[in-house]
Amino acid sequence: MSWIAVASIGGAAVGGLSSNMASKTQSEAGRRAVELQGRIYDTSRSDLSPYRDAGLAAVTGAHYEGGHWLGSFAVYLTTRRGIH
Repeated sequence: MSWIAVASIGGAAVGGLSSNMASKTQSEAGRRAVELQGRIYDTSRSDLSPYRDAGLAAVTGAHYEGGHWLGSFAVYLTTRRGIH
């Protein structure tokens, strides 16, 4: 086997290793980003809960009459139906 063939095989092996390492790094970064987004969402939800609760307390039976959008939204907000 010539030195050119050995160098070519060695270069391919190094390239493959580098690619594998980059893939693992990218996967880890993606996982960490998803975790961060989850924490941000949870924090925002808890920070805004007093306002949500006050708003829901202000929705009366009149808002549910005639299919008013505010009553529908209140049901959506409390049941979280449609939020995945």
